[in-house]
Amino acid sequence: MPATSFRAISGALLLLVLAACDDGPAPAPATADTAAAPAPAPIDPMQAETVRERLQGTWSMSWWRGDATQHPEVWSIAGDTLTRWDGTNEETAKLTVLAPCLMKVQWPSGSNTLEEFVIDGDDVYFGQAGGRTDGERTVVCAADGAWVLEGGQCHAWKQVLMRPSRSDLSHERATCSIAADGAFEAEGKRFPRRGDVFVADDFERVRAKPATRFASLAEAKTALTAK
Repeated sequence: MPATSFRAISGALLLLVLAACDDGPAPAPATADTAAAPAPAPIDPMQAETVRERLQGTWSMSWWRGDATQHPEVWSIAGDTLTRWDGTNEETAKLTVLAPCLMKVQWPSGSNTLEEFVIDGDDVYFGQAGGRTDGERTVVCAADGAWVLEGGQCHAWKQVLMRPSRSDLSHERATCSIAADGAFEAEGKRFPRRGDVFVADDFERVRAKPATRFASLAEAKTALTAK
């Protein structure tokens, strides 16, 4: 047999062997459809705007100093600007709504704080931990972040203290649930249900009165100074 014919036959046999061993094309890389679902954010942009609109206006409330003495304080919110007056000093800060019950405030000193609040109908309780259930989703906030309970899964969004300018909240898996008596429980904390909202267990003792609304910051200052 000529050498050229032998090489041709050998090449054909090699191709047949390779074809028989081929298991087909490699699986396609995972796409966004097959990847794990992202953690539910504590709020979406449209809801954040609705909450921000609900907070607009001038509000006077009882506040607590570090030594636990009570004193009046006024927050006047216009857009994303918060003007705070404590009876003596006034300062202006920028606020960002992070959850239905939590905002970040960037103070002129350069510090950032998370400020919790509860909206209950027409009432707003600033400085009050708590939250509510909307449909299948429950969001409850405290001074260091928020919990989101949805579809039987609990997610915590906590403040990133070392990177306040880069990330508002950092996600982590958590354990939370609605107890048999209707209270929200998370990481050793308990938030009893009070009507349509959840509140901290010391709500009635510490901050049972909602903020009082005034037409302007000047009117609120006048009312409080007259007391």
